[in-house]
Amino acid sequence: MFVVGLLFVTAAAASPMVEVVNAKWGFRTAYPADWTVVQGTAGPIYVSAAPPAPETFVRCNTTAETIDATRLIPQTKLNQELSQPVGPEFWSTRVFGRFQNVTVERHGTRRHPSGIQVQEAVVSYDENVGGEVKRGRTQSTIFVTPGSTFGISCNAEAPKYAKYKSAFATIVDSFRP
Repeated sequence: MFVVGLLFVTAAAASPMVEVVNAKWGFRTAYPADWTVVQGTAGPIYVSAAPPAPETFVRCNTTAETIDATRLIPQTKLNQELSQPVGPEFWSTRVFGRFQNVTVERHGTRRHPSGIQVQEAVVSYDENVGGEVKRGRTQSTIFVTPGSTFGISCNAEAPKYAKYKSAFATIVDSFRP
């Protein structure tokens, strides 16, 4: 079950945005109004959004999972703990380890508009899509909150990434746990 509401336009996005609320996890994220949004009920992907056809290999996925080890840690303490980047090895092996020819183009940490300190990376990789190897590029953002972790990965075929970069940034910045 999900709720859709709040049609609005942002300066960074070329089209109006629609806010989607995930009932299971309670997070909110805005997507371009013309994108198809699908809600999952059994993770790890709880929301997946894609632009209208004929675009392929362009998508933003939001994942969520319970992390008992952080349940009693205040957000201010988590923000302090996450103030240093996790490093390129984390992204290339733990997050993108199933792909070939992984290149971590950029990685770091920043204070998200929600007030959460996030880990972010832009990573390029080769992926087999329908028997054809394509070069993908992903903006991946990890949020850690008391008791939960959320991830947003927005990806496109490498030559199309620049076209969607602004929409990807708007989607990530709209996220609220």
